[in-house]
Amino acid sequence: MSIKEVSRNKCFGGYVVKYEHGSDELNCDMKFNVFLPQQATETKVPAVFFLSGLTCTEDNFIHKSGAMAEAAKHGIALITPDTSPRGVSIEGDSNSWDFGTGAGFYVDATEEKWSKHYRMYSYIVKELYSIVMEQLPIDESRVSVMGHSMGGHGALTIHIKNPSKFKTASAFSPIANPINCPWGQKAFSNYLGSDKESWKQYDTVELLKTYKNERMNILVDVGTADGFLEKELLIDELKNTTQELGRESEWNIRYQDERLDDDEDEQALSSYSTGRPDRLGLGAKFLSHNDAMRHTNNNGGMASKEELQLKNKILNQNRRAAIHREINTPTPIGKRFRPQDKNDSESDDDEEESRSTTVGTKQSKSKKKKIAVESSKPVPQNIGKKKIGSQGDFLSMYLSERAGKKKNKK
Repeated sequence: MSIKEVSRNKCFGGYVVKYEHGSDELNCDMKFNVFLPQQATETKVPAVFFLSGLTCTEDNFIHKSGAMAEAAKHGIALITPDTSPRGVSIEGDSNSWDFGTGAGFYVDATEEKWSKHYRMYSYIVKELYSIVMEQLPIDESRVSVMGHSMGGHGALTIHIKNPSKFKTASAFSPIANPINCPWGQKAFSNYLGSDKESWKQYDTVELLKTYKNERMNILVDVGTADGFLEKELLIDELKNTTQELGRESEWNIRYQDERLDDDEDEQALSSYSTGRPDRLGLGAKFLSHNDAMRHTNNNGGMASKEELQLKNKILNQNRRAAIHREINTPTPIGKRFRPQDKNDSESDDDEEESRSTTVGTKQSKSKKKKIAVESSKPVPQNIGKKKIGSQGDFLSMYLSERAGKKKNKK
């Protein structure tokens, strides 16, 4: 099958390329994006399929995640397909945001109204997979899948049913038990009909109960403040099932408390986007000692949801306290502006002398001397309590206060 290149943009040493092709599975034209790292010009590279959530297109992850930076660092390709067929005319496919257009749910519809076009499971697993392997420099032995929300559901079910193609999976806030939540029930009843037994083939919790293959290696991340956690995502059902089946150690299900800090966010993005090159387990990337400790209890076992929430809360409070102390501790201006060591100061003077006339140099040294004198004076006690936007703001505030005091003395 031929694919047409629609656009190509340079990105972190590689390229983001948008392709278009006619789909036999969906009976319409489809688009997908590929990030190819620089290494792909010389050899085949590992790849991650990212499946997006409700209302998304092939562009959301590429435009918003920033994942290409991490993928480029590790030489990993990213493939981002659309979430439903496009350009088809089916009554009711655009009536709601959680069904139809932008909400294909990664199933193969069996109901006559939808079965001609809504075959997103076969499109991803068979058609798009074949296109990518045949026409792009991808190492077929190192491919994995991940996704978010509806896409997390797709990633988990696709991996469980196709472990030889997709070596592992990770998911952020996946719909883990769709046969028991409103989103899933709405989609499955329309796409698959009233036979609820047929729904189980697209449900992670149900698929786990019959899974007989080798050991799994999966990461699931979900926020404890997610508004859809209890009603739609049903992560507790997934966690309980892994425990009942003795597979808890194979599923790293992480309950994240509140908003991620900068370091957690970077780690999460790495998990979300790249994974270790040798494992391609996207969530297995760079688990720090603190992170590992956060997800174990005092006895070394897996922590419960409540224990994780408490540990996360304490860690976040400690981080905020440290940041608060740093912001509110005044730093002497001399330390901010004085060169780090004597050599730095001498090299600055030498460079200045080589670029200036004798007169200019004397003026420059005179100014430096004046600044050094100003910097050696003590910092007013109340200055650290003001909001500092930059070092320049800090200096200007200090000089303004000095000028004001001199004026008052006069």
